Amino acid sequence: MKKNKDERIIIRFDADKRAGMGHFNRCYALGKSLIRQGFDVLYCCRSFDKKIIDILKRNRNKYFLIPERFSWGDEAGYIFNELALNISGIVLDISTVYAFDNIRGIATYIKNLRKRCLVVLIDGMRGNALLSKADLRVDIAVMPYFGAEDIKWKSSPSLTYLTGPKYFIFSSEYARFKKGKRRVRRVADRVLVTLGGSDPCSATIKVLKAVAQIIDRKIYARVIMGPCFNQVLKDKIKLIAGRSRHKLEVVDSPVSLLRHMFWCDLAVTSSGLTKYEMAITGTPSLQVSFNKDYAAVNESFLKNGTAKHLGVYDAVSCQSISKAITGLLDNVRQRRFMSEAGKNLLDGLGTERIIEAIRRKL
Repeated sequence: MKKNKDERIIIRFDADKRAGMGHFNRCYALGKSLIRQGFDVLYCCRSFDKKIIDILKRNRNKYFLIPERFSWGDEAGYIFNELALNISGIVLDISTVYAFDNIRGIATYIKNLRKRCLVVLIDGMRGNALLSKADLRVDIAVMPYFGAEDIKWKSSPSLTYLTGPKYFIFSSEYARFKKGKRRVRRVADRVLVTLGGSDPCSATIKVLKAVAQIIDRKIYARVIMGPCFNQVLKDKIKLIAGRSRHKLEVVDSPVSLLRHMFWCDLAVTSSGLTKYEMAITGTPSLQVSFNKDYAAVNESFLKNGTAKHLGVYDAVSCQSISKAITGLLDNVRQRRFMSEAGKNLLDGLGTERIIEAIRRKL
């Protein structure tokens, strides 16, 4: 498909230790799909981890960085006036602490953007949704989560809502893999521990302590250290792994979790977007939430039978995590049910649906 300047899209995100890595991961997946469909994509961020820029450079993606001196209110002027960019639309994945700290600035920013181009907002849920904080006049609002389709959002003739997991953004490897690949083993002993790209609460340590309390069997675990784990946390994880009576393999910043998901019998995961990848791959999971807002979202997975939610991390004991791990490992019938439930809930076509909605609005 021929590219032209009328199909130039900016994808604006923030992703670092404070904001988490999920925003970048789904923006990068959406951007690759847009490029395949003929759009000229520019990635854009202000608060970021250096490893993100390394990924963009390594894959020869176009990007630019917003100088820290610019406020939200000034950013639109910088994009259109100083950089003189001619774009047809901007996708915002900015529902982070940086936006919530300045809702008035965000409203001004979006207002100025809409004077020049189409504005798509990938928003959060409940207390993590910018649309719940202010009347933001965007063209398309995407809330790709379980339960989002049941929330009554403010109606507007010019605003298109794309809500629910049918719009979840998967990278192409998840969207195209064969769902029959998952094998649920009767005798299970493999556990994947993945608590996000940064694990701000050091919940990984609690899970590893829970694994250490399992003494009636040998556990084989892969422990994922995300790209934004701090060095202190990494050192603690490696120390625990080295002293464990179980076989704990530490994996630092893998490009993808897909092969690790297919390796494990169950995963212990957190509040991030990885739980959707667990579901579509048919990976039974135990969820530990970072706060009450995320816990409310995670309950949807329990309701649909794809996972067990253990609660907020600081209120969950190591003993209860240990019991949940061994209980699920021993219950092949439940793991099979959870695996099938997840695969049946998601089709991996969310990115295509979002791009089609963008095309209709351009």
